[in-house]
Amino acid sequence: MPVDVETLLAIESLFPEGDMIEAIAQPDAFGSRLALLRELATDDLEIAMVGPGGFTGSFGGIEGFESAWRDWLAPFASYSIEQDRDYRLGDDVGVFFARQVGTPKGGSNPIEHQAASVFFFRDGKIRRIEFHLDRAAALRSAGLE
Repeated sequence: MPVDVETLLAIESLFPEGDMIEAIAQPDAFGSRLALLRELATDDLEIAMVGPGGFTGSFGGIEGFESAWRDWLAPFASYSIEQDRDYRLGDDVGVFFARQVGTPKGGSNPIEHQAASVFFFRDGKIRRIEFHLDRAAALRSAGLE
């Protein structure tokens, strides 16, 4: 079942515009995003942070989503996600492209990645989210290369 437009827009709203670190530091705002994810996801939600060479950190549930992002953002002083609004959709899967820019703590030069996230669905709900730093790897994972 292809992903509907309303779900795409809801997924986009999970990620704040501006600095992600500041957004997570605001409990009410981040809590509302987690509440939205709770509505969109299955009870057995899986999260994977996929890095270079296939290194993957795995997390479970809504708490896992929060833990994954807190862990990922820990070494950064600032971190933003700019969504491309370019999607690849298939049966029960959607790939979202974004540009991620982070400045490490103690550094002044930002690091940029052309990243992608893969959302796998079951019965119209998100069952797995993979965050990739490699867009080609994300498309392969989704079966949409």
